[in-house]
Amino acid sequence: MQNPSRSTFFDITSEQGLLRTSIAVTLFIATIGIAFGLASGSFSIVFDGVYSLVDASMSGLSLMVVRLITAHATSLQMSRKLRERFTMGFWHLEPMVLALNGILLSGVAIYALINAISSLLQGGRHLEFGIAMVYAVLTVIACVTIAVVEARANRQLRSDFVAMDVKGWVMSASITAALLIAFCFG
Repeated sequence: MQNPSRSTFFDITSEQGLLRTSIAVTLFIATIGIAFGLASGSFSIVFDGVYSLVDASMSGLSLMVVRLITAHATSLQMSRKLRERFTMGFWHLEPMVLALNGILLSGVAIYALINAISSLLQGGRHLEFGIAMVYAVLTVIACVTIAVVEARANRQLRSDFVAMDVKGWVMSASITAALLIAFCFG
């Protein structure tokens, strides 16, 4: 018999289950990104892994806010002190988390741009294109798959957090697809 709490942990029909699934896949992609990046000598792939780590941390923060909002809505799981302090709920945290997510991901992208310009000015780096292309293909497939699954599920959920996560997956897929194209030309 399957443990019911385990079967709902990655439930893609709920907001929290989607965010948990996203975090798990993001951590996996980040890990292989950093490993493949170091193996191939590609700072771009290492950046992709770091970008995924930042994205996973923001998804984790989103999941915490979703739990707070849900707990406040039911008010059974929340302490009396928190209910008294946040009488209007935790809805105001949602736009703050979304803004912080955008700022952090933009900051990481700007850092990568600066690093890429520096690398170009120094003549570039030697890298193993075969390893880099394997990583890029696997990551694009994973990112597009998760983006499609989340977008379909969010048609019913209509969650701003899931919508932002879908945009993050599309951005990750786009960045990696651009890397794949560059590796093909390389």
